[in-house]
Amino acid sequence: FAVSWEEAFATLEQFKLREGHCRVPQRHLEGKFRLGQWASNQRAQRDTMPIERRQKLDYLGFEWDSLVAAWEDGFAALERFKTKHGHCRVPQQHPEVDFNLGRWVGRQRRKKDNLSVERRQRLETMGFEWDPIAVDWEEGVAALERFKAREGHCRVPQQHLEGTYRLGQWVSVRRGQKDSMPDDRRQRLETLGFEWDPLASDWEGGFAALERFKTRERHCRV
Repeated sequence: FAVSWEEAFATLEQFKLREGHCRVPQRHLEGKFRLGQWASNQRAQRDTMPIERRQKLDYLGFEWDSLVAAWEDGFAALERFKTKHGHCRVPQQHPEVDFNLGRWVGRQRRKKDNLSVERRQRLETMGFEWDPIAVDWEEGVAALERFKAREGHCRVPQQHLEGTYRLGQWVSVRRGQKDSMPDDRRQRLETLGFEWDPLASDWEGGFAALERFKTRERHCRV
């Protein structure tokens, strides 16, 4: 989809008018035009570009720093994830199309104290969570709630996957943390009907099955 430089610049102006900035994600398409790729090419040609073109881009507020463009790629991927999933709890190795969003999110958390105020505010406005342990906790509780709604109990088999989430493993870790877990988290699990002793849970499951058998057959000769 070939266009002249002036047509491409006009497309960038449209982007700026709509978005309020010229931070075009690297893979962004404006209609059918690869505006992100074009912007990247302008950065690469900055030192050899005619002065009038550079001035037009500067006047529009064009970002020349490729690191800025890379950060915007990550932010755009996080926006897509949030739109699809309703939250910013990105799994550690999650790819968003062909972008490793999980790794990008991890870098933002590690660099939190060095991020500009503007970037931090943009992430927080979207609902970004800085504490990965808190993220894992909320992701696990959400998966356990889905399991409970479907199965009617919280006796999760040890190797159970809830979708792609290792819920059985998460539950096992929570049991090991019972004595060191904050009270509010322990209460959330207990309100949900979480059982701390898996052996007791298994016994209760068997007893409940025996009760159902007795109700139906009127004896316990199973």
